[in-house]
Amino acid sequence: SGWKNIIAEIRKADHGSMVEVDMRGLSIVPAELFRALKDRPDMFLRLKMSDDVIWQINGSDITADSFVDTDLGVLLGSKNIPAKLLSDIVDVYPHVEFEIKTEGELGFTATLLIPVDAANAGMNATLYYYNTKDKDLIVSDTAKVGNDGYARYKLSHCSDYSVVVTPVNVLPGENKSAEEDLLIAAAEEADKDTEVFEGKDVRLTDILSLGRFRRAWLFIIALISAALCVAILMIPGFKQDER
Repeated sequence: SGWKNIIAEIRKADHGSMVEVDMRGLSIVPAELFRALKDRPDMFLRLKMSDDVIWQINGSDITADSFVDTDLGVLLGSKNIPAKLLSDIVDVYPHVEFEIKTEGELGFTATLLIPVDAANAGMNATLYYYNTKDKDLIVSDTAKVGNDGYARYKLSHCSDYSVVVTPVNVLPGENKSAEEDLLIAAAEEADKDTEVFEGKDVRLTDILSLGRFRRAWLFIIALISAALCVAILMIPGFKQDER
């Protein structure tokens, strides 16, 4: 009867609203709920699981045509990834290994919120997927840890994962200097100097702040420009002396 009430709430909820469900230790979500949510692409469903894990699903991200009852239970601290393989990746950094009870494709894309401690706010949290066939850990996604202590990932496939928290981004071509990371973290925590454009928060500190490397290049370019200006001004004088 509880799920019937929740499904009824989804069907009659206002446009753009979110229905939040406290699972209270349960983890199996009935197929009928996914069918009802698919009919409401304007809505969000938020499932509060055990150990403060949260699933967030938007109706527009449900692509499957048929559904089954799905176990969305997430076990934090699982030990399914070989310890030696994980230790080579983790090194000295904090990590959270977890297992999603359902295996394979979900039939929709959901945002999974994993708690990694608010003390790590502003740090990079890299999600590693354990490939059981090749016995290897593969970078699946990366996210900034929010001020609430959560790392957020888009998932459509369930398996064994580990979140490794590091000071910098480990994805190739996307690393930032430690100084830039601190600037971004400080900007995220600031509650002032914020302008809103098209529904997105754009902080003035994000726009105005530059890393030390970029500032050095700007200074060099300014010096070169000044030297060129002086040279141009002196050319007429040189020509006059030659005559």
